[in-house]
Amino acid sequence: MAPRPLLALAATLLLVLLAPPLRAQTAPPVPPESTPPPVPRAALQGKVVDATTGQPVPEAHVTLRTAPRAETVTDTNGEFRFEDRIPGVHEIEVSRREWHFGAIAHVLSVYEARRAPGGELLRRGVNSLQFLNDGERWWILSCVWDNEREGVALPKDLEPGG
Repeated sequence: MAPRPLLALAATLLLVLLAPPLRAQTAPPVPPESTPPPVPRAALQGKVVDATTGQPVPEAHVTLRTAPRAETVTDTNGEFRFEDRIPGVHEIEVSRREWHFGAIAHVLSVYEARRAPGGELLRRGVNSLQFLNDGERWWILSCVWDNEREGVALPKDLEPGG
């Protein structure tokens, strides 16, 4: 009977002799460098008006909560414009109701979503936000929302101008 080390050596030699030949691995071909197509850009503009009087609101702060975030202030005619934006769906607040008591506030913010200003209305709904003021700033405690759909319509008092 062969000693164990001799059996192990014989088994290793047998595996080496019967193994398929090894080939060097080659990296897959690298595609030629190409410049990605430019990302289309667009402008977003609008006008802020008082929901009660219909008059333009000058110096109103308008914020886009998309990435990258952008802010501007309306001009004397209540108009604003954001340049160099990536096209997509944009939600704009069209009316709001606020309730305050001490250091707490509740806001119902009605929004409309469109691909372009004045474009087809894609959806609208309500953001419900609760805030707490710590004496220095307002903190968002909660934010929930729902979209208008069959069987769920905006109440008349939340309609823009309602």
